[in-house]
Amino acid sequence: MTQGQDLLDVLDGFGVAEAHALALCGGAAIALAAASVSPRVTSLSLWHGDFELAGEAPKTQHQKDIQAMLTMVGRGRERAAAMHRLMRRPTTLDALRPDVAHHLVHPYASPELLYRYGLLNGSIMTTDCRPLLASVDRPTLLVTSPQDTTAHPEGSVRAAQLLPYGTLRLLPHGDHLTAFDAGPHLVRIAEEFIRDPYQRVGT
Repeated sequence: MTQGQDLLDVLDGFGVAEAHALALCGGAAIALAAASVSPRVTSLSLWHGDFELAGEAPKTQHQKDIQAMLTMVGRGRERAAAMHRLMRRPTTLDALRPDVAHHLVHPYASPELLYRYGLLNGSIMTTDCRPLLASVDRPTLLVTSPQDTTAHPEGSVRAAQLLPYGTLRLLPHGDHLTAFDAGPHLVRIAEEFIRDPYQRVGT
């Protein structure tokens, strides 16, 4: 996946020799892609990851719907424009949490953005992560919760099994938007792992 190389190019741009990769949702696949080709990614934490595992783990209805939608809009700008008109309906926008709506709506803000989002995120959602997971020999923390209805938690469970040095942290509560909030408990989990990725994270 070329977006993994993009991550390494960002490190070059900032003069960073090596780094921990902390990724949310589809960013998990990008972090894995970068780590699979470069030791500069020394450890990873993958939060509520959206993993394509070729049927080895279930997906939520949201994952299935978004993947189908992105495949469609990535096929051409006319299809993206038609979908963009649907996304602008008040009933769709009213369902968004106001404090994070600007993050969530950005990929749908214009037909061109939606088309590009289809190309980029569609690629992420259809890339088989199993070869990446098997090849990443760096300590990796996977965080999810049974309450996540966006990316199925069983994807993270299976990913942790496939990783040579994967540690699963199954939280009792939380979802994608909780991760956006970055509450003190979540920040502590991340910080403890980054400080010492070779030890299990505390509760």
